[in-house]
Amino acid sequence: MEIQRTLRSRAYLVYGLLIVFALAIAVKLFTIQLVEGDKWVARAEHVATAYRTVQPDRGHIYSEDGRFLSTSVPEYEVRMDLMADGLSDELFRAELDPLCQALSELFTDRTAADYRLDLLAARARHDRYHLIKRKVDHEQLQHMKAIPLFKRGRYASGMIVEKRTVRMRPFGRLASRTVGYVLKDSTTIGLEGGYDQWLRGVTGKRLERRLTGGIWMPIDDGEGQDPVPGSDVHTTIDINLQDVADAALEAQLRKHGAHHGCVVVMEVATGYIKAISNLTRRGDSVYVEDLNYAIGLACEPGSTFKTASR
Repeated sequence: MEIQRTLRSRAYLVYGLLIVFALAIAVKLFTIQLVEGDKWVARAEHVATAYRTVQPDRGHIYSEDGRFLSTSVPEYEVRMDLMADGLSDELFRAELDPLCQALSELFTDRTAADYRLDLLAARARHDRYHLIKRKVDHEQLQHMKAIPLFKRGRYASGMIVEKRTVRMRPFGRLASRTVGYVLKDSTTIGLEGGYDQWLRGVTGKRLERRLTGGIWMPIDDGEGQDPVPGSDVHTTIDINLQDVADAALEAQLRKHGAHHGCVVVMEVATGYIKAISNLTRRGDSVYVEDLNYAIGLACEPGSTFKTASR
């Protein structure tokens, strides 16, 4: 009997401690939700949202006749907020199949059934930043905006479009070293580097919310600052003469088995540089523009001096 009383006393003690612990949790929850609710909501909003930098469109570099030597091509990433305010269960179910069929026909990367399973799973997870497609070009984006669900707009469909730009040189090797580039490590080469402060424009800012996994989703609150696009640079390069000079230089380098060479075409009356080509032979016998010998390499002038002496 004594053992039973001892066990019963211990059970009552444990039971009482559990009740006290449960009451403490209930009191704390009540305090957080009703007494301190506004404070914690404000703090959560502050931590989860922030103004982030928006990069501007970089300016173009043109040839003499107005053709692009370097330009920024827009590239888009399309995501979807499956819990958007206007995306009701009825609307989602009604438009899901046409949406999946249109996406499958547009990108041909997955079947409509695969898209359907993916979106249903994202809806079940309450995913607010679900990836639909990366590297979408402008024409594909216009087709997407015409899809029955997406054409309802962002707040009804949950469609989120993020724009990025990719720097391209439409003429490939032609004057590529002269046009140059700017790398993320601040390495600057050629016209891109020399005129970078004008080409890059002025950054803007927008309010974004941090989601699970460190992903940031833009929030349109009307308080952001739009970026200012960069200025354009117009050169004196004649792309037709550049093509001729490049081909002639490569032909001579191959004829004589030379490792590298350069050619500069100048308009004597104005001093304008109409073409400048620099070629280096790689190990696979392919000539590339990887160093601007005409500008960056000092050597004896040779017969070039005749031009200056006339």
